[in-house]
Order: sequence, then structure tokens, then C-alpha cells
Amino acid sequence: MIYSRAVIIFFLVIPITAHAYVDPNVGGWLYQLLFPMLIAIAGGWAILRQRVNAFFGRFFDKKNKTDKKNDLLDVDITKQGEDTKE
Repeated sequence: MIYSRAVIIFFLVIPITAHAYVDPNVGGWLYQLLFPMLIAIAGGWAILRQRVNAFFGRFFDKKNKTDKKNDLLDVDITKQGEDTKE
């Protein structure tokens, strides 16, 4: 415990010169490199998740195939024509 405190104090008190230079444009370079990669990973993940859900959705779907066909034809014709004024 005392040794770790001594090491921390040593590095905080004694100045150490760094012989390096980080160009300010490195941030822009990293942004241009990493941001499109993250977008591509997120897009790939979304497509993969959609395909997996569609695949397993076939097995765990509660509706019958005939019900799906009837959903497309299920139109409420009683409300047609209410919007038009005579």
C-alpha cells in the first residue's frame, strides 16, 4: 500500500517530458474511420436480427396461413363514403 502511494507520488511530482506529438487532425481521421464502421455494424446487426425474427416467426406464429390471407381482404365497408358530403 505504501509502495503504490510512493509510485503515484513519484510520477505526479517528477516531471517527465514526452517526446511525441499528436496531430490535431487525428481526431477527424479516427472519426472518418470508426463512424462508418459502426454504422455498417449496426446496419448489419439490424438486417440479421430482422432475418432471424422472420425465420423463427414462421414457426412461432399464432395465426394460420388462411388467417393471413383473410387479413388482407378484411376491409370495413361500412365506413366507406362517410367522408364525402352530399
